[in-house]
Amino acid sequence: MTYDATERSADQGRPVELYTFHRDAKVYRFTSADRAVAVGGNTFLPRVIRRGSIEQGAELNRSGLKLSVPRDFEIAALYQAGAPSSRLALTLQQYHAGDGELAVLWSGAVLSCSFGVGSQAEISLEPSSVSMRRPGLRRTYQRQCPHVLYRCGVNADDHKVVATVTAVAGLQVSAAEFAGQPDGYWEGGYLEYEIETGVWERRFILGHTGTAVGVDLSPIGLSPSMTMNFYPGCDHSLATCDSKFNNAPGYGGMPYIPTKNPYGSDPVY
Repeated sequence: MTYDATERSADQGRPVELYTFHRDAKVYRFTSADRAVAVGGNTFLPRVIRRGSIEQGAELNRSGLKLSVPRDFEIAALYQAGAPSSRLALTLQQYHAGDGELAVLWSGAVLSCSFGVGSQAEISLEPSSVSMRRPGLRRTYQRQCPHVLYRCGVNADDHKVVATVTAVAGLQVSAAEFAGQPDGYWEGGYLEYEIETGVWERRFILGHTGTAVGVDLSPIGLSPSMTMNFYPGCDHSLATCDSKFNNAPGYGGMPYIPTKNPYGSDPVY
């Protein structure tokens, strides 16, 4: 029988749900079945997962999904010390035992994970369609550049510095390589480090003095002797764009906007 025929049958359905989470290059696969199942050459591990109902309506922000899972569930565990810096996407599929045809029930991304009293955690997700309906950025008539650094024609690899961590204390990370540039040079940039194969954590650099930088969030998983990459920041001015990144032709601002308003009360412009 086909998936559709089984779904419509009165008593032939034996649904099995498959949860596939993607985080960078790492993939987590789980199933609602009571034992591991192999589908499409991939093994899905059995986990206790209770999900809310899937709703369809005109308001996309109400089409989210909630998963109730044990506190030690692999995805919930990623949020116990702080939210991961990379996106966690979920594809929820279903098939019927004895029928290999898969159907996608829902897809989206993890928004947050909350831990209540006891051994349970609740994962909140939003559907993929929400990001499609959000208003896009609007460029305005402004002096400073509105472009996101390293998405403006500047190649991040050309400015990457590989360093060995010497110390981590709270929100401060130290490495000898930071001192290779004057204080403040790395502000507005970011550092990244691989916590496992194919999975990266990133932290925004808020300040730089000597061999140390301050970051926005606790660098979970980063310790002395580890290797990290870091990149300089930009203050979005034409001078910095030209001198620091040699990208003046790609500057997105309008630095020569007149300082005097031609529509002001002064008759002499």
